[in-house]
Amino acid sequence: MDAPLTPAGIEIAESLGKGLKTEKVTFDAVYSSDSGRAVETANIVLKNSGQEDLLKKLKTDKRLREVNFGTYEGMPNEEMWTVIAEKQGKTLETFQASMAKDSFVNTIKGFTDTLHELDKAKLEGLAQKNKVPAADVSWQAEDYQTVIACSKSVLDDIVKEAQKNGQKNILVTSHGITIAALVSSLDESHD
Repeated sequence: MDAPLTPAGIEIAESLGKGLKTEKVTFDAVYSSDSGRAVETANIVLKNSGQEDLLKKLKTDKRLREVNFGTYEGMPNEEMWTVIAEKQGKTLETFQASMAKDSFVNTIKGFTDTLHELDKAKLEGLAQKNKVPAADVSWQAEDYQTVIACSKSVLDDIVKEAQKNGQKNILVTSHGITIAALVSSLDESHD
């Protein structure tokens, strides 16, 4: 599901672009997830920073997409969190309180790994019911290590391309969990 950029997201992208312009930060290349809201974010940032010319060179890559939630894709957050909380033996309130107390990295790791486990069981049940392989039912929700491997792979490719072309400053637009997983994997001491 490719939800549009929210009004708050638009405002943040505009402010970021204006701030980059004020600070005279320029980019040599731009990459984005192929989702509409990430491409829109790149467009807004570049337009507001006076770098619209880079939009002609924008490269999209599906490896920058948000985490795949499998059969839970498109489910309202509260409903999905409730299922995850129950799997972890918590109430929704306890789960949300632990999200606020725990490090962001541990929160998203627990979230993605639990969702992956739940989705695997759900897909197996649907497969048995419909007498088809689980892989034919839907794509399974990604676990934390899969997200890190995918995002590191695209980052490695972006760096190689930048080095080949003598580029130093690269704008990359992606999504919350994907970005957080990538950043945490680059600096494992950071929560």
